[in-house]
Amino acid sequence: MAKAKKAAAKKADPKGKAPATKKPVKKGGKKGGKKETLTKADIRNAQRQRINADFKAPVIQSADEFENVFLVRRPTGITSLDLSIAGGLPAGGLTELIGASSVGKDYLVNRVVANLQTTYGKDAAVCFCMTEMHYDKKYGKKCGVRVALTGKEIAEIEESLHRKLTPDEMIWAQDQVGTIDEVTAANAEQLLEIAAQVIQSNTYQVVVINSIGALLTKAEETAEGGLEDKHYSGAANTITAFCHRMHMGLNHKDALGNSNLTTIIGINQYRDNVGRDAKYNPMKAAGGNAWKHAQLLSIGLRQGTKLKAVINGVTESIGKEINWEIRKQKAGGHDGAKGMYPFYFDEHGYHFGAEVHQDLITMAVRYGIAVQAGSWLSYEGDGYEIKSQGKEAFAHAIANAEGAFDHLKAKVFEASGVHFLIKGLDE
Repeated sequence: MAKAKKAAAKKADPKGKAPATKKPVKKGGKKGGKKETLTKADIRNAQRQRINADFKAPVIQSADEFENVFLVRRPTGITSLDLSIAGGLPAGGLTELIGASSVGKDYLVNRVVANLQTTYGKDAAVCFCMTEMHYDKKYGKKCGVRVALTGKEIAEIEESLHRKLTPDEMIWAQDQVGTIDEVTAANAEQLLEIAAQVIQSNTYQVVVINSIGALLTKAEETAEGGLEDKHYSGAANTITAFCHRMHMGLNHKDALGNSNLTTIIGINQYRDNVGRDAKYNPMKAAGGNAWKHAQLLSIGLRQGTKLKAVINGVTESIGKEINWEIRKQKAGGHDGAKGMYPFYFDEHGYHFGAEVHQDLITMAVRYGIAVQAGSWLSYEGDGYEIKSQGKEAFAHAIANAEGAFDHLKAKVFEASGVHFLIKGLDE
């Protein structure tokens, strides 16, 4: 046995020498100079450069190179809500507004658009992807959005008034700030395909999908299909594919190399849950699990107490309380926050929309900016001295004091510690 081993070793090395060991690879340095060895950091950096060169784009970036796009926010203008969502709806992701019918979802969207126009001016760009009806420009104007009416719409208004519009009325009708586009399509697949391309272009600050519950799939809109035909899960599967495309579009940099700062707003509705689960969960929403997982933020809205007043001896409804709840929040905050803001119908001398002044006062008292003693409220400082009895009187005083509202709001945000950007990092 020993002779066989010796013969095998001699065959492997005829000269009888020990097998040569491979010398370690050493990098750099001249003969007699300092020798350098490769480290994992060297390999990692070389690999990063190679991959970026192969893709002809910086697909791998270090933390000091890529941006936290969630710092950019689209405010609603309602202080209590904005404070709870780190300044506003996040850029670079999906926000869902969900609630029952006539609870104020469209109003909130229009307020976001109006604030966007104030911030960006002529560079503001919004795209409405509509599944039910068209964007209501007249209601948008009532909410503060500056959107132009077409010549046909102006002619119809003049016909209903039986007169020509005055020069001031014509300016109001044609007034628009920035770009407001609308997308309509025959079915859900087509609409969401267009929406995905719009999002990937990174040319709109806000993209609105109105609404998720009204999406109609190809199978449902075919001519040979009747109303009695059922196509379960069709919309959910389409939404799942859209969410995948949406995420890749948001992660992908645009043609100019800028991070995608598009804010997607999806409007959704609650519907009755029919079946064995209805006892435990009477309400449900469309979209499926992929839609839920794709959301950075979800705000639930529901109607609260009706606001009433005695007018000419008769008690009439003048508005309602809107209760909001953060159902999901992944960027800059946490879910569970709740609040309320008054909403008026613009009748009998009351203004239309959310009462932002009273909402601001509530936050100012909470953070110690304004002082409340019984029914009296006051604020003193920086040249302001405002004091009134009752929240409504105090709100009226703030509204009429030049610059008081913006000054008080800035103080509240400073005291709360909420810091955010309202314009893009690349602008």
